[in-house]
Amino acid sequence: MQKVQKQQALKKKSNFGVQLEIKKSVAFLYGGLRAKYLTTLFQKSFQRKGSVSQNMISFLEKRLDTVLVKNHFAGSFAHARQLISHQKVKVNGVLIQVPSFQLYPGDVISLDDEAQDQVRQTMRDFLNRQEEQSGLKNFSAKKERDFTNTVVWYKTTYCEVNYKTLEIVILFAPQNVHYPMKVQTEKFTKVFKR
Repeated sequence: MQKVQKQQALKKKSNFGVQLEIKKSVAFLYGGLRAKYLTTLFQKSFQRKGSVSQNMISFLEKRLDTVLVKNHFAGSFAHARQLISHQKVKVNGVLIQVPSFQLYPGDVISLDDEAQDQVRQTMRDFLNRQEEQSGLKNFSAKKERDFTNTVVWYKTTYCEVNYKTLEIVILFAPQNVHYPMKVQTEKFTKVFKR
């Protein structure tokens, strides 16, 4: 019995299996995007100059919902999409209702006054989760945290974030993106070509 399990574990994945895994991981990392949307995005990135994989990653990272999640303005992609669809997010002073809205350098993302309290609570929840995971909860004694005084705060490198006014400024197009799991970005071309 154990011999069969070892053989199955050592069995090499088929090309289709590898491609399916890449598609699923990309869709998962960006909030469950549909395969048809990813294929359309691939076609757009193929038409641009430069690496197709880098162009596709840039398109995905410049989405409004992605920027909100990666800068902790929303706890999940569903939360980010809800903020956007409920007209709580502005880009350059204009209300945006489309989660896939593409951002460009110089764009300023701000929140409606009603949404700011909700986003501050989301950030506090995130920081409290981080404390629990790192064992710092004993030191803070469950007090309310002021997230503006936090020194270590992960955010995207291509954005400048003001956590006091809750504004994000896009500085430049995303280039090197770090993922929480292994993603074979160099194989995007083969996967989404069809």
